[in-house]
Amino acid sequence: MNKVLIHIAVFSLLILFILHNSQSFAIDGIVISGQPGPLLNKKHFLENGLDRCLKIRNAFKRENKNEKVVWIIFNSNIPRRGGYTKEILAEYSIKSKKENIELIILSSGNDLVKFLNCRVHYSDSNSFISKLHYYGHATPGHLEIGFINNRFWNKLISKEIPIKKINPDCFSDSAIINVVGGCRTSIKSVLSKKSVADKFLPKTNGVVLASDVRVYYPGGPVSDKTLVKKNNGQIVIFKGTKN
Repeated sequence: MNKVLIHIAVFSLLILFILHNSQSFAIDGIVISGQPGPLLNKKHFLENGLDRCLKIRNAFKRENKNEKVVWIIFNSNIPRRGGYTKEILAEYSIKSKKENIELIILSSGNDLVKFLNCRVHYSDSNSFISKLHYYGHATPGHLEIGFINNRFWNKLISKEIPIKKINPDCFSDSAIINVVGGCRTSIKSVLSKKSVADKFLPKTNGVVLASDVRVYYPGGPVSDKTLVKKNNGQIVIFKGTKN
């Protein structure tokens, strides 16, 4: 069996496990951290991803909600192509386990979407996604979770989340989708005439939060306001159009 078939088999088993254990594996908060690419500090997206997981989990506890948080880390498995090292992933795997945060590491944008979409098959409506947060590279109209570097040819093959493939039914009606953690997520792409926020609007009747500048990660966990502050940006809030 080649590596592709093994990858498909493992992912299929993961989905089956989730579908058959929806009551014990309720997933309502999703936090996504993209790979670092050319960043000197390789931990920016991980630090903020874990911090957001903890904040969402603690909020669920205060509100007495029987909901869980899942942290998805994207990694190409090749550090020289923008991925994380095994040592860094091991460090944050230990941290997430210590905090009882479910962690899944994926290397495909399509697999990530399949993971989100499997929720539409749940009989328990409380397992729909109520919060989605993204921390990673982005360009106008694209969440580039597998960003390599700024070289033109590498930007052409940078892996991204295929937002249009995400089924709106995997989200709760009032879901909050926060993509402030990516650069210029409220700015429209020249080619598609749509921003990342525009692409998420049909997924929820809640709100989509996005950035209008290149966000700045100063080191360690920071608030959304801090991410946009350095470049005099704003957090732009859109009303969803799911209906």
